[in-house]
Amino acid sequence: MSQPSFESLRLVQDEVRKHFGWSLEDDLRSVAAMASIFCGPNPYGINQWNPANRASTLKTLQDRIMASEQLIFVGAAVEPEDIPTVKPVGTEYIVADGAVGACIDKVTPLCVVSDFDGQPYLEDAMMQRIPLILHAHGDNIDLWKHSFETWAASSYSAPIVLTHQTPEIFDGIHNVGGFTDGDRAVCFAYWCGLQHSNIKFLGYDKNTVGRWSGHTTTERKLAKLQWMEDILLMFPCYELRDEHSKEGASSLA
Repeated sequence: MSQPSFESLRLVQDEVRKHFGWSLEDDLRSVAAMASIFCGPNPYGINQWNPANRASTLKTLQDRIMASEQLIFVGAAVEPEDIPTVKPVGTEYIVADGAVGACIDKVTPLCVVSDFDGQPYLEDAMMQRIPLILHAHGDNIDLWKHSFETWAASSYSAPIVLTHQTPEIFDGIHNVGGFTDGDRAVCFAYWCGLQHSNIKFLGYDKNTVGRWSGHTTTERKLAKLQWMEDILLMFPCYELRDEHSKEGASSLA
């Protein structure tokens, strides 16, 4: 079984919109607003967030993903004790949204993939200058604007990469595939050129609304987690070793 094409990963986004009754027009409105703000030399007064510096951030992340010997994805059902206090040489962590709270004061993630609802832990990541892969969709336009305004006012300027979930092309904002922060983290790594198969998952559990999840109803969150798993199963040999385990270690080979 080969890796899924990015076109197939993006087509899932259409299926998700249809399933939940969400509007493509709303997604487009959000990313268009983001593109308008972030095309200039100092978005929100932060030079590091301009197109050239975002491209440099992306290149650095791509290089580190390609050079990694092991990649560990951390999801919302992770527990702090699942995270080691020392990061092995050659290992990188890519964290889904608020799960970065389990990593603080233990290991420094390579990046955090978020649609802005992982507060207050996302704020900690910004303060520690951990690169953030930040996602625009139709239901978070007010949230992402407020987040950037707050971070800029507080002089937090972590490196960022911007993503969206529409079929349109926007300069400097990328559709890497995927739907939830958890599966979009995996899609991002492969979009960046991940080639090795030494991959593990901590806190990926389709049956658990993890302690690091954003505010949502349990029923809606579990439905989203099922979509997460469906997307991850598009990758070769993905399996949840124990669906009820908060550790949820798995591998792609």
